[in-house]
Amino acid sequence: MGLLPDFEKEILLNSHYERIVGIDEAGRGCWAGPVAVGAYILDLNSQIFDRVNDSKKLSTATRNALFKNLKPQNFVIKFGSNTEIDTKGITTIIIDKIYQVIQQFRDGKTLFLIDGRHNYNFGVDCLQVLKGDSKFYSIALASIVAKVSRDNLMIDLSKTYKDYNFAKHKGYGTKSHLDELKQFGACAIHRKSFKPVLEFLK
Repeated sequence: MGLLPDFEKEILLNSHYERIVGIDEAGRGCWAGPVAVGAYILDLNSQIFDRVNDSKKLSTATRNALFKNLKPQNFVIKFGSNTEIDTKGITTIIIDKIYQVIQQFRDGKTLFLIDGRHNYNFGVDCLQVLKGDSKFYSIALASIVAKVSRDNLMIDLSKTYKDYNFAKHKGYGTKSHLDELKQFGACAIHRKSFKPVLEFLK
């Protein structure tokens, strides 16, 4: 699995701040459902969990177990709906949701660690980190928050949209998802601005 994100980096950064908020997203490339931006709030009194890593490197069982142990006051989730994505574009919506998180917690005493490099200046006390979910503990937990929250929502939506196995593929572009689009066309939660979906609009 390789080295896990190093909490020691955040201890050093936290000497200048009272808390750190890690931010990451999940579902950028999906054909259906929302995009999720997760945030994890970390300070020196936070409980430290073992096995924390980039959500993509963890099994479903490990992700779910870690998420179950998180206290609700220590994380935030923001969803950007497929309608918002179709109207404004996926990149704009992700930036909007990240900015909402920052505005919610910005107080001059908080450092924001944001996964990836975005063509946007989020302002002071914000650090964008390429592959940050593999480097920083708080971003790794944010990636787990985003991934598990979005997966759980797609499982719930599968009960409404029963022709599509959203509980299994979570709206990602799998062969089975493509077969469902060919058979049933696009449904209300498909991202109709995404090229793989366009030809199946009814």
